[in-house]
Amino acid sequence: MLFAGVVFAAARAFGLAGKEQAEKVSQTLLFLVYCTCYPVSSSTMHKKSKIFYVAALALGLFVFAYVAVFGRALGQDENHLSILLHVPQAALGSHAVLLNTEQYLAKNATAFLKTIEEDGYVFLEQLGSGYVLGKDNNHYVSTSHAYSSHFLLFTTPVLIDDTAAQTSDNTYEVMELSDEQCMTDSDCDTPASYRLQSSCPYTSTCIDGACAVVCKMPRGNPDWVKITQAIADCEVVSVMQTHTRVVSVLLKDDRTLMAVEPRLDAILDLALQSEEKCGPVMMATE
Repeated sequence: MLFAGVVFAAARAFGLAGKEQAEKVSQTLLFLVYCTCYPVSSSTMHKKSKIFYVAALALGLFVFAYVAVFGRALGQDENHLSILLHVPQAALGSHAVLLNTEQYLAKNATAFLKTIEEDGYVFLEQLGSGYVLGKDNNHYVSTSHAYSSHFLLFTTPVLIDDTAAQTSDNTYEVMELSDEQCMTDSDCDTPASYRLQSSCPYTSTCIDGACAVVCKMPRGNPDWVKITQAIADCEVVSVMQTHTRVVSVLLKDDRTLMAVEPRLDAILDLALQSEEKCGPVMMATE
């Protein structure tokens, strides 16, 4: 009974279970202790058998408690042993714990942000499950997902290619020149044969008084190129933009792409241009 009470108190103190869940765990453990320890108390039990029963009991209780608390997370493709070894440190401390070169374990976002801020990063804003960070005039992003309902796993900050921020929005490849005269870009229409192609988000622009079909795809920024290509291929479900021009795109296969757009609202313009071919795309700004 004392053992079950200790388990109940520990689960509640660490925030690893609600009151009802902790009660069920402690009651089940008490039953297992009784069933396993009964033969151990027998005077005819050999010493080696007693040691075996005690070891089996300890292992069984450990596995049961772990499954009870983290069962929902066991289906994730993670290094569960490494996470298990760092759970006490993450649960009792106020910082995130570095699991390896790619992941942090934290009990909440505050603990993670506190840890990376000590490494020189500055939190800029949150973009869905992504956290946009700044360091040395560069943009970084860290994404998160839940590990059970009690902990979060964060990726180590990854540099977002900011080349598009220094690339002129007029960077393009001319695909076709026409004899149609123009004063501004609005005087030019993109032929349907180009709008239906997925190799590039084609558009028309006015060059030296004549309309031209161009491919506006900034070179040197692979993250932004991937996003524009995904929009052109009708692979995008939704787009989100922040005031710092960091954009996040959710694809139909549940992957997320992030980049820095060359100018504010560039991602929204691309999404609107793709509606005729691909249908509406959900758009959001922060």
